[in-house]
Parts: sequence; structure tokens; C-alpha cells
Amino acid sequence: KPGTEAMWPRELTPDETARFERGRATFEQVCAGCHQLSGQGDPALAPPLRNSPFVLGDAKRAAKIVLHGLRGPVTLNGSTWDGEMPAYNASDDELASVLTYLRREWQHTSDPVTPELIREVRAQNAKRTSAWSVDELGR
Repeated sequence: KPGTEAMWPRELTPDETARFERGRATFEQVCAGCHQLSGQGDPALAPPLRNSPFVLGDAKRAAKIVLHGLRGPVTLNGSTWDGEMPAYNASDDELASVLTYLRREWQHTSDPVTPELIREVRAQNAKRTSAWSVDELGR
């Protein structure tokens, strides 16, 4: 119906769909051990990624997290985690793939992430040697 176009996410292009599928495989192998296949997280290990502002918000902030890691405390949905997510040492394409998957899985509707965005964030923060804190990243 006219006027409802903004209610639904745009369809992924064939390249974005391929990136999403590669991201799914990476998530299952690398991330799900802590964040669970459901994206609901683990109370003892890691916060949820499902409906997380760190996933669905600014894509550059999400890129910083996968590039350099995130240290706690992190509070989401009334629960706090005080561990540290390690940086994920991978190619720009692999990082864009996993973020595209996270931003579109579980009925998420955020825009996919491109390798170019990862490359840009990587270059802007090339001297960074430690994980980000929530305060540094903002909400």
C-alpha cells in the first residue's frame, strides 16, 4: 500500500545476500559460543545481540567493536556483563559479512555493512590497541 514502504526493510541485493550467508556461517563458528545461535546471549558469558543497540545502531560503532573488541561493564535489558569481547581478526569482507548477518537476522531491519565501511573504520582507528569501553563508544 502507498505510504507503507518505510515499514519494511529493503530487500538485500544478490551481493548482500551472499554476504549475509557468509556472515551466518562465521557467526555460527565464531560468535555463537558466547552469544548463542539465538542471539539471546548467555547470562554468564555475553550480552544479547538480538535487538542490541550495539548491533542495530551506528554501523561504524559496530565495526569498532568487532575490529577492537568491547570491555565491560555492558548493561542491556537490566543485566550487566563485565567481561571483554576480544577483537575479531578477519578481513574487511568477513567482518562486513558477520555484521550484515547480525543487522538482518532475527527480524532486524538495519542496513547491511560493506567492506568499504569496515576498511574506513579500520583506517580511522589504526593506532587503537585495546578494546573499546561503552563510555568511549556511546550508546
